[in-house]
Amino acid sequence: MPGVTAVRTRSLGTAIRQLGRQPDRILVPAVVLTVVGLIANVLVNWLIGLAVGSTPCPRYYLGTTLTARCAGTTGRGQLGVLVGLFVLFLIGHLVAAGLSRASLDLIDEVPSRGVFGGWNLLRALPAAVTISLLLTLGTVLVVLPGLLLAFFTRYAMTFVVDRGLGTWSAIAASTRLVARNLVRETGFAVTAVAVLVLGLLALEIGLLIAVPLVLLAQTYRYRTLA
Repeated sequence: MPGVTAVRTRSLGTAIRQLGRQPDRILVPAVVLTVVGLIANVLVNWLIGLAVGSTPCPRYYLGTTLTARCAGTTGRGQLGVLVGLFVLFLIGHLVAAGLSRASLDLIDEVPSRGVFGGWNLLRALPAAVTISLLLTLGTVLVVLPGLLLAFFTRYAMTFVVDRGLGTWSAIAASTRLVARNLVRETGFAVTAVAVLVLGLLALEIGLLIAVPLVLLAQTYRYRTLA
């Protein structure tokens, strides 16, 4: 389908050009936030491990082996796994909120407010918590609902930081946007996953480029389709 391919290619192509021209506005903040997010996730999971009575186990981040705490098979251990997964989703959505705001400023050609400016953490937090909780339950209970939820709500945080929508309004707006452009959004999602996999294969350091690239391309699509 030429139209599907054109929109998908245009968004990724635009993201690549913009990252190349102004890496300081998206790429550098993305690297900083990704590293901070990874450290926060490891720390939180370590604390969860202490609380549920776990054992040391290796975790691999960006080519480095770190020692984390792994939960056992007890009820407390399984609860620790759920909380750890929720925290991972939560950190990811808050990082995405900041990068989405910075991406919107770049796309709109307005002065950068950085990843912490132009959006309200207190307004974004309820949406991030709600979506993360739903994703955790959907992923743990049955994987497919979790994937579908992630697919349809991936613009929710962008609606929050751009239009100031509340939690359920942002989720509904994202769902409508994806549903109206289902074929094109499916094509973009497949392409985005391929880019992220390539980034992961590039000694994992490639994710520091692939993640902001995909997010910037997705934000460009939001501006084009919303």
